[in-house]
Amino acid sequence: MIKEKVLSKRAVFALNKQMPAVEAERPMKQHDGPSIQPTKQRHTAFSMNEVIGWILQGGVIISSAVICVGLVLALIHPGQLASKQTLVFPHTLADVWSGLLVGQPQSVIALGLLLLLATPVIRVTASIVAFALEHDRRYVVITTVVLLVLLLGFLLGKGAG
Repeated sequence: MIKEKVLSKRAVFALNKQMPAVEAERPMKQHDGPSIQPTKQRHTAFSMNEVIGWILQGGVIISSAVICVGLVLALIHPGQLASKQTLVFPHTLADVWSGLLVGQPQSVIALGLLLLLATPVIRVTASIVAFALEHDRRYVVITTVVLLVLLLGFLLGKGAG
C-alpha cells in the first residue's frame, strides 16, 4: 500500500504562488509557467567516463587478441610446443622486439601481456588529462600520485623476478 503525502497549507500556498494559474479558455503556451533555464552539462565529465571505458575495454580486447595470435602461432609452428623453448619467454623489451621480428610466439604473447599491463597506466594518464581540463587540481595531484606509484611498482618489480 502506498501512503500519500499530504502537503501542508504552507507548501500548497508556496506552490500556487510560484506557478501562475492557467486559464481554461486558451491552450497553454511555451512561455506559461516559471521559466527554467537549461543547465549546462559538463561534457568533460561524461566524455571522461566514456573515454576511460573505451581505454579499458580496448586495452583488454587488443591484448587478448595479441595473446591469442601468439597462441595460434605456437600451435602452427611444428614442434614448438614440444621443445624446451616453450617455457622460455623474453625478459626485456629488446628480447620482445627481436622475437617479434622473427615471429617467435612467446614474444607475441609477451607483447600481449605488456599491452595488458600498459592499459591501467594509459587509463590513469587519461584521467590526469581529463581532470586538468576540468581545472580540478586536487584530483590532478591525486591521480598523478597514483600514476607515480604505478610506475614505481613497475620499476621496482622488474628486479624482483
